[in-house]
Amino acid sequence: ASHDEIIAALSNLRTLAWVLQADTRFQPTDVRALASPAAIADHLWRYWTEGKVRFQNLLVRLAEREANFEHSFEVSKLDPVDAAAMDERPTRMPLRINARNRIEFQHDLAAEWSRFQRLKEIADQPEQWASYADRPLWIGALRMLGSFLLREIVDSVTAWDVAFETLENQKKTLAADILLDA
Repeated sequence: ASHDEIIAALSNLRTLAWVLQADTRFQPTDVRALASPAAIADHLWRYWTEGKVRFQNLLVRLAEREANFEHSFEVSKLDPVDAAAMDERPTRMPLRINARNRIEFQHDLAAEWSRFQRLKEIADQPEQWASYADRPLWIGALRMLGSFLLREIVDSVTAWDVAFETLENQKKTLAADILLDA
């Protein structure tokens, strides 16, 4: 209750519902599980995907497509690997098939948090993820990445410092500004 950013994250009813559904992932002794929205997203990520790469891959790729303003995906156009992953997905995964046989995220945050997982994969390559800074649906995930980088240490400084210096040297001011905002 003393962390405003956690209160803000949990005031979203969908996020609160996900946290309550995944209550076994949020043990009272593990304060870090609720230390930031990024930590909440990471715990829910493991809950949604059961740590299985095929589900993680599906969520990330659909979230990337969603960031290109493709907000639902035709079932008939899924490749066989994605179709199999959809058939085998855990029921708690934040995807649903609507009445028009299109797959969509249950909530915008699920897509954003999936994009955050993609950014974590390339966190040490600011020159690569900086290209997302001018794409509106990536901004929230980039802010989460900035928060994540503040907690990562690289050679006695934060990964945030390393990324920010790289972006400043490369004159990627929009991405640097998003890090500052984070």
